[in-house]
Amino acid sequence: MAELPTATGAGGIGIQATPVLSLGESYAESGVATVTDTLSSVAAGAETFPPIAGRWFNLTLRGTFAATAVVKRQFPGSEDWDVVSRDSAGTQATYTAPISLSLFEPKAGTIYRVDCTARTSGSIEVEWNQ
Repeated sequence: MAELPTATGAGGIGIQATPVLSLGESYAESGVATVTDTLSSVAAGAETFPPIAGRWFNLTLRGTFAATAVVKRQFPGSEDWDVVSRDSAGTQATYTAPISLSLFEPKAGTIYRVDCTARTSGSIEVEWNQ
């Protein structure tokens, strides 16, 4: 990729353009191992995923289930797990059927997991990759 232009913004802060991939381009392998988990009861996910900051990563929920899943993240230095919102109003993103998502995390050291918050039957198969 070509060197990106840098400019000086208000207050002398350096600003650099964010690279955008062209059609057909892709990022190199991240080196982050794929993480899987199986949720068969109402509980916090047992496995966490540590994406590389500044890169897209993927979450896939598979299986035949009557259950509700939520995506949570934990910021570095925090003990709290925060539910990932689906909109600016803070509405929790909940999933009741198989789905595949691409997410982006700018903060280094943030980790993710999927929790099952309600379940009638089946298991949710979770896969994270980058």
